[in-house]
Amino acid sequence: RGWIANRYYASEVNAVFSGNGRAEILLDERPLTKKNAGLDIEFKDVKSFVKIDGSDLYNLVKTDGFKEGVLKILPFGNMRVYAYTFG
Repeated sequence: RGWIANRYYASEVNAVFSGNGRAEILLDERPLTKKNAGLDIEFKDVKSFVKIDGSDLYNLVKTDGFKEGVLKILPFGNMRVYAYTFG
Protein backbone atom coordinates (compact mmCIF):
# COMPACT_ATOMS: atom_id res chain seq x y z
CA ARG A 1 0.00 0.00 0.00
CA GLY A 2 1.39 3.40 -0.96
CA TRP A 3 1.48 6.61 1.04
CA ILE A 4 2.24 10.32 0.69
CA ALA A 5 4.32 12.16 3.30
CA ASN A 6 5.11 15.85 3.74
CA ARG A 7 7.27 17.56 6.33
CA TYR A 8 5.76 20.85 7.46
CA TYR A 9 6.14 23.72 9.92
CA ALA A 10 2.74 25.37 10.39
CA SER A 11 -0.27 25.65 12.67
CA GLU A 12 -2.65 24.26 10.02
CA VAL A 13 -2.35 21.83 7.13
CA ASN A 14 -5.01 21.66 4.43
CA ALA A 15 -5.17 19.64 1.22
CA VAL A 16 -7.34 19.54 -1.88
CA PHE A 17 -8.50 15.98 -2.53
CA SER A 18 -11.05 14.30 -4.76
CA GLY A 19 -12.64 10.87 -4.74
CA ASN A 20 -15.03 9.10 -2.40
CA GLY A 21 -13.71 7.20 0.60
CA ARG A 22 -11.64 7.47 3.76
CA ALA A 23 -7.90 8.05 3.91
CA GLU A 24 -5.96 7.30 7.06
CA ILE A 25 -3.93 10.27 8.35
CA LEU A 26 -0.82 9.97 10.53
CA LEU A 27 1.32 12.64 12.16
CA ASP A 28 4.87 11.56 12.96
CA GLU A 29 3.77 7.93 12.37
CA ARG A 30 0.94 8.17 14.95
CA PRO A 31 -2.78 8.84 14.58
CA LEU A 32 -3.89 12.42 15.08
CA THR A 33 -5.44 13.36 18.41
CA LYS A 34 -8.36 15.63 19.20
CA LYS A 35 -5.78 18.25 20.20
CA ASN A 36 -4.05 18.39 16.78
CA ALA A 37 -6.78 17.16 14.42
CA GLY A 38 -8.18 19.45 11.77
CA LEU A 39 -11.89 20.08 11.32
CA ASP A 40 -12.29 17.31 8.72
CA ILE A 41 -10.67 14.52 10.74
CA GLU A 42 -12.76 11.62 12.05
CA PHE A 43 -11.72 8.96 14.54
CA LYS A 44 -12.49 5.25 14.52
CA ASP A 45 -10.96 2.93 17.09
CA VAL A 46 -7.41 4.27 17.50
CA LYS A 47 -7.07 5.59 13.92
CA SER A 48 -7.61 9.03 12.39
CA PHE A 49 -9.18 9.50 8.95
CA VAL A 50 -10.35 12.16 6.54
CA LYS A 51 -13.63 11.30 4.81
CA ILE A 52 -13.47 12.51 1.24
CA ASP A 53 -16.74 13.10 -0.53
CA GLY A 54 -15.85 14.80 -3.81
CA SER A 55 -13.41 17.54 -4.73
CA ASP A 56 -12.82 19.98 -1.88
CA LEU A 57 -10.32 21.51 0.52
CA TYR A 58 -9.95 19.42 3.69
CA ASN A 59 -8.50 20.67 7.01
CA LEU A 60 -6.16 17.94 8.30
CA VAL A 61 -4.11 19.50 11.12
CA LYS A 62 -4.98 22.42 13.40
CA THR A 63 -2.83 23.36 16.40
CA ASP A 64 -2.52 26.34 18.75
CA GLY A 65 0.85 27.40 17.39
CA PHE A 66 3.40 26.53 14.76
CA LYS A 67 4.59 22.93 14.98
CA GLU A 68 6.95 20.80 12.92
CA GLY A 69 5.89 17.35 11.82
CA VAL A 70 5.59 14.77 9.08
CA LEU A 71 2.05 14.29 7.82
CA LYS A 72 1.44 10.91 6.18
CA ILE A 73 -1.64 10.13 4.08
CA LEU A 74 -2.59 6.54 3.25
CA PRO A 75 -4.84 7.03 0.21
CA PHE A 76 -7.62 4.84 -1.16
CA GLY A 77 -7.90 3.61 -4.75
CA ASN A 78 -9.62 6.46 -6.61
CA MET A 79 -8.27 9.28 -4.42
CA ARG A 80 -6.55 12.25 -6.03
CA VAL A 81 -4.32 14.83 -4.31
CA TYR A 82 -4.07 18.25 -5.95
CA ALA A 83 -2.57 20.81 -3.55
CA TYR A 84 -1.49 21.52 0.03
CA THR A 85 -1.83 24.77 1.93
CA PHE A 86 -0.21 25.66 5.23
CA GLY A 87 -1.25 28.28 7.75
